[in-house]
Parts: sequence; C-alpha cells; structure tokens
Amino acid sequence: MHRVLGLTLDAVRPSQEAAFGPMREIDNIQSIRMEDVRPINHKDFSLAMTQVRASVAPKEIDAYLEWDRQFGSHVNQQAM
Repeated sequence: MHRVLGLTLDAVRPSQEAAFGPMREIDNIQSIRMEDVRPINHKDFSLAMTQVRASVAPKEIDAYLEWDRQFGSHVNQQAM
C-alpha cells in the first residue's frame, strides 16, 4: 500500500473486506447472536488482500510522487 496525497482507501477496503469474513460463514444470518460471530483474524486479512484491488495504478502513484518531488511542500518528509 502506498500513501499518496492522503489516500486512505487502499487501507480501508481490505479492513472492510476482512470484517465480512466471519459474517460469510453464517448460514442463517437472521437468527445469529452477536456473541456467536467469531472475531476477525489474520486469515481474514490475508484473504482480503487477495480480493481487493488497489485504487490507484502503479503508474499513477509514480506520477503523484514525481509531482510531489517537483512541486510538493516537502513538509514533514521525515514523518512519512
């Protein structure tokens, strides 16, 4: 994942997908109790990473990074 101009979608989407993992295992969703839903685990995140595509193509990332190199403020570069 890349942080480009504050984009967080690539971080959020796998988390959302992983959160649905336990729900997909439930046969009858109408009669399930919350305490019967298993917690999200590493397997859910690993699977989600194979299912979710990046929102920005690598070429676009390169273009953003080049633009930032040329025109960006370069404030807090150490924090990134």
